[in-house]
Amino acid sequence: MKKLLLFATALMALTSVGANATELKQYVTPRFNYNFMKPEYKAEGGDTWNFKDQVVGGAIAYGLKVSDFRAEIEGFYNAKAKDTLNGFIDDGIGIIPISAPVEIKTKGLFLNGYWDIPADIKIPVKPYIGAGMGYAWKEAGFTAFGEKYTAKDKGLAWNVGLGASYEFKQNWNLDFGYRYEDLGDLKDDGDKTKIQNHKITLGLRYTF
Repeated sequence: MKKLLLFATALMALTSVGANATELKQYVTPRFNYNFMKPEYKAEGGDTWNFKDQVVGGAIAYGLKVSDFRAEIEGFYNAKAKDTLNGFIDDGIGIIPISAPVEIKTKGLFLNGYWDIPADIKIPVKPYIGAGMGYAWKEAGFTAFGEKYTAKDKGLAWNVGLGASYEFKQNWNLDFGYRYEDLGDLKDDGDKTKIQNHKITLGLRYTF
């Protein structure tokens, strides 16, 4: 959490750059997200399994803007990602096959910083790059032999991304971008699931 607090302080300091000469503006933006989830499960014994699913999600952010710099706090939630874990286990008598449905839920908070790159073009579009740090809550559940097992974890997360913003009306922007997210590891009794996400974002930003 100390790293997260330090990052938040740095973002707020960034927005204050040039504040004496430029008006500090606030904005809010809801976002629709399409997620390409790619968790990687690693058992205590060393066996690995790659998980893939595509799910929708949503986010809401409040931010501050000074000149071409933005800083925001964002809350996000992703729908359940689902897949099937196929493998073998030792039940004490012998090796038997297993096919277990798996669900992974993720949500969290990010502190993001963006630079709206000045573009010398006639249309009101600005490319941007951004990065963020945050905290993610993860929950995994799977069903095997009629029993359901769940595991929960939380920890630091980070992201990097890029995109473009189109000002279609004064104070209104449509943002479209790509983001890579590392939501950290979900650990349970020696097993570890690294949760990675490739995210397409579409946001409607209102500045006031």
